[in-house]
Amino acid sequence: MTFRDEAGREVAPGEWIAIQHGCSCTVRDGEAVDNERWPDWLVKGCPLHDRGAEGDADR
Repeated sequence: MTFRDEAGREVAPGEWIAIQHGCSCTVRDGEAVDNERWPDWLVKGCPLHDRGAEGDADR
């Protein structure tokens, strides 16, 4: 899943616009990497960045 802003730029976890659209990613703090695209973030369950989340499609 790729979340993009109005200009078509890919929005990373934790960015203000991503949070405003429901990003629930958290900064990884010793946990295993759960997504190679965003290795510094835990993305599991995030509706914008988790590839396995419900509604997996580009936004």
